[in-house]
Amino acid sequence: MGLRDKYAHAIQTAKGKFQGNAQEQNGKLIFRGSVASEEQKNEIWTAIKTVPEWQSEVEAYIDVTGGGAQAPASSKTYTVKPGDTLSKIAKMELGDANAYMRIFELNKDQLKNPDEIKPGPVLKIPATQPVISVANVAASKARKPRLARSSRREGASAAVPPTKMAIAATCANPQSA
Repeated sequence: MGLRDKYAHAIQTAKGKFQGNAQEQNGKLIFRGSVASEEQKNEIWTAIKTVPEWQSEVEAYIDVTGGGAQAPASSKTYTVKPGDTLSKIAKMELGDANAYMRIFELNKDQLKNPDEIKPGPVLKIPATQPVISVANVAASKARKPRLARSSRREGASAAVPPTKMAIAATCANPQSA
């Protein structure tokens, strides 16, 4: 009996909802495609999980394409392999090992401790977000003070107001302040 036969219930559940395919490759049944809602994705996963060996026999890459208020930002999944840690998964999937708690929070239904994960669970991966730190924003907004331009008269500058001259002088010679 092939994997397609073994997972016939899951394949039948996917029909009419799943835009993609389920193919046997290297001893695994691989689902690749999309569904319109998170609910449909969960129905397919529930059908897959009716087979006790699903963790070692199935990989599923199911994207949620439909909108709707119920659909979460995450549609990507990752099957935990031996030697994985949440930090390692966060680095591979999100580009930042420190984002491991975002994965943990999204998968509290399967994980009890972020430091202890076992091979097999299919984890939901949060949508990637641009990383913006307060330091980066502050640095991009901060301007370096301009040094006063010298003019013909010593100590006067037509180009820089007196308050900026004081700042410029302080920055140029911090010990005199």
